[in-house]
Amino acid sequence: MESTNNLKKIHLGDYQFLKSRYILKYLKVCSLTKNIPEEFCKKCLPLKQDLNLEDFLRKINLVLRENVGEKKKKAKSFEESRFLTAREILKRKIVSCGSTTTIFAAVLRKQRIPTELVHGKIREAKRADTRHAWLKIYNPLNKKWIVIDPMRQDFSLCPRAYPVRQYQDWSELKKDYKKGKW
Repeated sequence: MESTNNLKKIHLGDYQFLKSRYILKYLKVCSLTKNIPEEFCKKCLPLKQDLNLEDFLRKINLVLRENVGEKKKKAKSFEESRFLTAREILKRKIVSCGSTTTIFAAVLRKQRIPTELVHGKIREAKRADTRHAWLKIYNPLNKKWIVIDPMRQDFSLCPRAYPVRQYQDWSELKKDYKKGKW
């Protein structure tokens, strides 16, 4: 995986000509993109196509923080963190790693930026591993994936985090969750 150092080198315009079947599957219309409010996406939109990916991620973060404001709520359960629609997350002002990952992925995919959702864990010293979620974003310049954690200021992944499984949509995780394989 690539580090977040390259986010400034990638510009939104670099994504406009992606055509490979492999990549297009990460852009398919799913519950992520169908359920993100258009007005929220418009607030996140850059004014120009030469905006770099890091600045775009910061803009999404800013709009999300403005949306939740002081009334933000922590997810009460794993289900609330992962399985609510983007519209419901924004309406209920829920902030968790899973909900934030959902919002970021939905906005990025609306801009034709391939993303993958990662369900993982963080190794904890004092107790059982804690569940965590983050994103992988496709880098069209070198055709590699960049791991970003939208919960962290610098978007880097916590060094103690490790992936359990990647998904295109949390509905796939929901199937694993129901089987107890999560």
